[in-house]
Amino acid sequence: MTGFEEVHVLCQELIPLYDDLDVPAKRVIEKHAEECEVCRTNLTASKKIEIGPREAGENDSLPVQPFKKLILLKKFLTLFLFFIRTVVIGLIAFDFFRHFSPAVPYGLQFEGLRASLVIFYVPLAFFLLLFTWFMKNGKIFWITLIIDLLVIYFFDDAVRFFV
Repeated sequence: MTGFEEVHVLCQELIPLYDDLDVPAKRVIEKHAEECEVCRTNLTASKKIEIGPREAGENDSLPVQPFKKLILLKKFLTLFLFFIRTVVIGLIAFDFFRHFSPAVPYGLQFEGLRASLVIFYVPLAFFLLLFTWFMKNGKIFWITLIIDLLVIYFFDDAVRFFV
């Protein structure tokens, strides 16, 4: 694929979003539209379209657009990251209750639980927070940061209720 063809494909994807784009992206599209008849026609047509409410039943069977797929992927990844955290917390709790013994002093048992959190959950949480940060999802980043801090500081206290 040549550079012109790559820019052409990107322009085809971005022309419907032309009004929402930054100025540098608009310049690239306009420059390409000067050279490409198809993109010029699509750009002028998209500027003439008035967006209004759609009639019920109209175009209900349209395929999912690439940007909608990206949004769905981000939602799936967010749920998957929460699932991973839940599984690791569950495994730490399972290991604690499996090795729980009344013969061991009460405080020492919870030191093992805290050590498991530090060894397993803290690095995982750090990695998953970095991943969330690079997904450019600020709201989810702050929510998961708060949840991770609460888990790190209060998980052993929550487990004490079940012992």
